[in-house]
Amino acid sequence: MSNQANRVYSYYNAKCGLGPQYFIDYLQGNVCPQKEFIGYYRLSISPTDSTDNDSQVNFVTDPSDPGTYRGISNRYMTESDYQTYNKNILTIVGYRTPSNTSLPESIRVPSLYNETVSINVEPYGVNFIQATANYIDPGSGFETTLPFVDYKVSIATGIFANLTNFRIIFYNDGNPPGYSGLGQVRKIVIT
Repeated sequence: MSNQANRVYSYYNAKCGLGPQYFIDYLQGNVCPQKEFIGYYRLSISPTDSTDNDSQVNFVTDPSDPGTYRGISNRYMTESDYQTYNKNILTIVGYRTPSNTSLPESIRVPSLYNETVSINVEPYGVNFIQATANYIDPGSGFETTLPFVDYKVSIATGIFANLTNFRIIFYNDGNPPGYSGLGQVRKIVIT
């Protein structure tokens, strides 16, 4: 690079901190182009095999309520076709707390789902993000019943550095845009 190019790149790097992969966008007028990570995953092995595709541990709770999900699961994510697995590891730790229906409605807290979501991308020790949400959800199983949830990022390293918005879009009907009959699939958008 020439001295002029080095100065421009140094200025860009100091201002945006996005690395060389976004430098061309910067030169084309996007002052600090927005980084993003798009990820996909499914809850079953395939559209034709409804077996869970994760390793999972359910937590023992007091009071014991086998119908209410509380646990941790790890799974590989997929490419945008929701069927080709990659090596990105998704971890979800979730605790459902059902509403206490024995209390008067005026003091009854609604059913809540507290989740911590983590993604590891190779090299695993470098690229990591974790986000958390505690939201109202009347369901009882592992699956979120809402169309999407926005999580708050608490840790972001490597390719995720400086990303602060973490949304999971839930397609419980198996029909994300452009597809049908996939089983329960999800899209993650991190910016």
